[in-house]
Amino acid sequence: MQTTIQGKIFPSEHQGERPDELMRIQSSCMRYSYNRLCEGKSKSEIEADLKQKFSSINSRYSRGGYFRAEANYESALELVKSGELKSPEKVVFVGRKNLKKRERGEITNEE
Repeated sequence: MQTTIQGKIFPSEHQGERPDELMRIQSSCMRYSYNRLCEGKSKSEIEADLKQKFSSINSRYSRGGYFRAEANYESALELVKSGELKSPEKVVFVGRKNLKKRERGEITNEE
Protein backbone atom coordinates (compact mmCIF):
# COMPACT_ATOMS: atom_id res chain seq x y z
CA MET A 1 0.00 0.00 0.00
CA GLN A 2 1.29 3.43 -0.90
CA THR A 3 0.58 6.53 1.14
CA THR A 4 0.78 10.05 -0.21
CA ILE A 5 1.42 12.97 2.10
CA GLN A 6 0.77 16.50 0.91
CA GLY A 7 2.89 19.37 2.06
CA LYS A 8 4.50 22.62 1.00
CA ILE A 9 8.17 23.08 0.32
CA PHE A 10 9.84 26.47 0.41
CA PRO A 11 13.15 25.79 -1.33
CA SER A 12 15.88 28.25 -2.08
CA GLU A 13 16.42 29.12 -5.72
CA HIS A 14 19.06 26.39 -6.10
CA GLN A 15 17.01 23.73 -4.29
CA GLY A 16 13.95 24.38 -6.44
CA GLU A 17 15.61 22.88 -9.50
CA ARG A 18 15.83 19.37 -8.01
CA PRO A 19 12.05 18.71 -7.64
CA ASP A 20 11.45 20.00 -11.18
CA GLU A 21 14.12 17.66 -12.55
CA LEU A 22 12.73 14.75 -10.52
CA MET A 23 9.20 15.38 -11.83
CA ARG A 24 10.51 15.56 -15.40
CA ILE A 25 12.34 12.25 -15.07
CA GLN A 26 9.36 10.55 -13.42
CA SER A 27 7.13 11.74 -16.27
CA SER A 28 9.64 10.23 -18.69
CA CYS A 29 9.43 6.96 -16.73
CA MET A 30 5.66 7.08 -17.05
CA ARG A 31 5.71 7.64 -20.81
CA TYR A 32 8.39 4.96 -21.28
CA SER A 33 6.39 2.48 -19.17
CA TYR A 34 3.18 3.27 -21.04
CA ASN A 35 4.84 2.55 -24.37
CA ARG A 36 6.22 -0.77 -23.03
CA LEU A 37 2.72 -1.71 -21.79
CA CYS A 38 1.41 -1.05 -25.29
CA GLU A 39 4.10 -3.43 -26.59
CA GLY A 40 2.80 -6.13 -24.24
CA LYS A 41 5.78 -6.30 -21.86
CA SER A 42 5.28 -7.60 -18.31
CA LYS A 43 5.63 -5.54 -15.14
CA SER A 44 8.92 -7.21 -14.20
CA GLU A 45 10.41 -6.58 -17.66
CA ILE A 46 9.38 -2.93 -17.55
CA GLU A 47 10.73 -2.41 -14.03
CA ALA A 48 14.07 -3.96 -15.06
CA ASP A 49 14.18 -1.63 -18.08
CA LEU A 50 13.37 1.37 -15.88
CA LYS A 51 16.08 0.49 -13.39
CA GLN A 52 18.62 0.39 -16.21
CA LYS A 53 17.40 3.37 -18.25
CA PHE A 54 16.59 5.74 -15.36
CA SER A 55 19.39 4.94 -12.93
CA SER A 56 19.64 8.58 -11.80
CA ILE A 57 16.54 8.22 -9.58
CA ASN A 58 15.67 5.65 -6.94
CA SER A 59 13.30 2.78 -7.57
CA ARG A 60 10.44 4.41 -5.64
CA TYR A 61 10.16 7.18 -8.20
CA SER A 62 10.56 4.91 -11.22
CA ARG A 63 7.90 2.53 -9.82
CA GLY A 64 5.63 5.53 -9.30
CA GLY A 65 6.03 6.31 -12.99
CA TYR A 66 5.13 2.72 -13.81
CA PHE A 67 1.99 2.80 -11.65
CA ARG A 68 0.84 6.04 -13.29
CA ALA A 69 1.40 4.46 -16.71
CA GLU A 70 -0.52 1.35 -15.72
CA ALA A 71 -3.50 3.43 -14.58
CA ASN A 72 -3.43 5.45 -17.81
CA TYR A 73 -3.19 2.26 -19.87
CA GLU A 74 -6.18 0.70 -18.12
CA SER A 75 -8.18 3.89 -18.70
CA ALA A 76 -7.20 3.85 -22.37
CA LEU A 77 -8.34 0.23 -22.70
CA GLU A 78 -11.73 1.17 -21.24
CA LEU A 79 -12.00 4.00 -23.75
CA VAL A 80 -11.18 1.56 -26.56
CA LYS A 81 -13.92 -0.80 -25.33
CA SER A 82 -16.44 2.04 -25.23
CA GLY A 83 -15.45 3.17 -28.73
CA GLU A 84 -14.16 6.60 -27.69
CA LEU A 85 -10.57 5.71 -28.59
CA LYS A 86 -9.33 3.63 -31.52
CA SER A 87 -6.18 2.30 -29.89
CA PRO A 88 -4.32 2.72 -26.57
CA GLU A 89 -1.27 3.80 -28.60
CA LYS A 90 -3.11 6.98 -29.62
CA VAL A 91 -2.68 8.68 -26.24
CA VAL A 92 -0.95 12.07 -25.97
CA PHE A 93 0.92 13.04 -22.80
CA VAL A 94 0.70 16.83 -22.79
CA GLY A 95 -1.37 19.49 -21.16
CA ARG A 96 -4.59 20.55 -22.80
CA LYS A 97 -3.16 23.93 -23.87
CA ASN A 98 -0.24 22.32 -25.70
CA LEU A 99 -2.51 19.69 -27.26
CA LYS A 100 -4.69 22.44 -28.75
CA LYS A 101 -1.60 24.26 -30.03
CA ARG A 102 -0.37 21.02 -31.64
CA GLU A 103 -3.75 20.44 -33.28
CA ARG A 104 -3.65 23.96 -34.76
CA GLY A 105 -0.05 23.44 -35.96
CA GLU A 106 1.35 26.18 -33.71
CA ILE A 107 3.98 23.88 -32.18
CA THR A 108 5.86 20.91 -33.62
CA ASN A 109 5.65 17.33 -32.37
CA GLU A 110 9.11 17.66 -30.81
CA GLU A 111 8.14 20.83 -28.94
